[in-house]
Amino acid sequence: MAFNLSFGPFRNESRLLSVVDRVSARAQNAVWQRVRDRVLNMGVHEARGYIRARAALVIEREMAIAAGEEPTLSASHLSEINDAVRHRVVRRLLFESIRRHDSIRERRRRLAA
Repeated sequence: MAFNLSFGPFRNESRLLSVVDRVSARAQNAVWQRVRDRVLNMGVHEARGYIRARAALVIEREMAIAAGEEPTLSASHLSEINDAVRHRVVRRLLFESIRRHDSIRERRRRLAA
């Protein structure tokens, strides 16, 4: 599922995308540290919800930092950036948990054979 940022009349879309990239990168590792031990034993839907819930506080903190770094961003831009960051972090960490889960399952299968 693609997430489309519609920043409206804002002319410097690349600047907003760089904020999304920066905030996502900072939040992703912190969220992974919070969820990595639990999500590997969850189904996809449960893991998605768990990651999303654990990401909320981290992303809120990172968005506050971003708002301080980019004081010219409007509240609506910050809201859209927040949504994009949340979507990106959840998607990336869900894919990472699936990849690791599959790797563990394959390793166990080879050991059992």
